[in-house]
Amino acid sequence: MEQKQFEELINDPTKMTAIRPEPDTAKLEADPYRTGLPGRPTGSHLVVTEYRNREKRDVVEPSLKEESEALVRWYKENCPNGPNLTPGTVRNRIRPLHRQFRGGTK
Repeated sequence: MEQKQFEELINDPTKMTAIRPEPDTAKLEADPYRTGLPGRPTGSHLVVTEYRNREKRDVVEPSLKEESEALVRWYKENCPNGPNLTPGTVRNRIRPLHRQFRGGTK
């Protein structure tokens, strides 16, 4: 590249796109399993949201164990490509919500 061509590229930003193209925004889709927090991707925030929706519909299972198993089934049906969630992980995430909803300590 000659000096004159180089100076034209520097002075005319429209010609710079040939050297540095704009990023393809179609490839920049948000990953629903990345929360922005450190650590591995997870779907537990989706399960917590579904639990709150179940509270509003009053379809929460009576025991924490049954509810966590139901939420894992829901997650696997609705997010088949998501990171694996176990009933134990879900129990730990919804335990305080379930206690508050049921109005007890157990």
